[in-house]
Amino acid sequence: MGYQLHVIASRHKDGIKLKRLPMVQTERRKSAKDSNSYFPSIEDIKYTLSSPVLLICVNFGFLDFLANLLFSINRLGLKPNVLVVCEDEETFLELSQHGNFYDMKFQIVLTHLNKSLPKPSEWKSDGYIQLVRKRPHYIETLLKNNLDVFYVDTDIVWLGDPFPFFRGGYDLFIQQELQNETLYCAGFFYMKSNEYTRSFVSSWARTKFKGRRGIQRALNDLLKKFTNISISALPTNQFSSGGIFFSSNVPWYERSPPPIEVHVNFMAGHDNKKDRMKTFGLWFLQE
Repeated sequence: MGYQLHVIASRHKDGIKLKRLPMVQTERRKSAKDSNSYFPSIEDIKYTLSSPVLLICVNFGFLDFLANLLFSINRLGLKPNVLVVCEDEETFLELSQHGNFYDMKFQIVLTHLNKSLPKPSEWKSDGYIQLVRKRPHYIETLLKNNLDVFYVDTDIVWLGDPFPFFRGGYDLFIQQELQNETLYCAGFFYMKSNEYTRSFVSSWARTKFKGRRGIQRALNDLLKKFTNISISALPTNQFSSGGIFFSSNVPWYERSPPPIEVHVNFMAGHDNKKDRMKTFGLWFLQE
């Protein structure tokens, strides 16, 4: 079944009130035989894109998170240039039926690298590691085509407009994971395309990982070496990791300054993340 949901949101003095209408279910195509056998890749459509590109990568197991993320963006009245990289054919076939969620248009491509498993992957599992290590390659392709890249993980919710925070002469605007020490997040950042960032991402994509070493650790290690890249660390009280945001029980719409983005990390598992989002009013969809 698809995730074509109908939700109406209105703003009240005490936050966002949702009026949920019945969900419209759609049948999912079960094989490529029901569709055009041609699956475009990011390489095929890179010349048709406009900067900046909001890049999201998703497999079939996290399509509901993609729907929630896109709804959170659309309810703010924002219309970014969204490119969704589908990590498996099931995801591509599902999204190709819709073309948009909640009148939010986006382009879809199928990964040109190794396909990933469609089911949700546990953190640091083989499937997870294989999935995330492809992302620097997608970013490199876009940067080389002179496109600024705004990369966002699917387990993220937007509560405000982040774009005003990306002004200034910095090369990289990036979420921090911790409050009292520097640890940059590989799941939420805005990177301008220039000779410095292209060189950096080329090195990042070609990092020879040892064991289960992740792309975030590699990103942080490399940024210490690429001192020519100017970095703007986004404020942690408005761009929050799960470790920071969930340390308080204050409703998000009562916090000051108002939160802009919440990354539901520092916890593992599709269902665990989803339950926590529902508890804190970050899950906008009715299923």
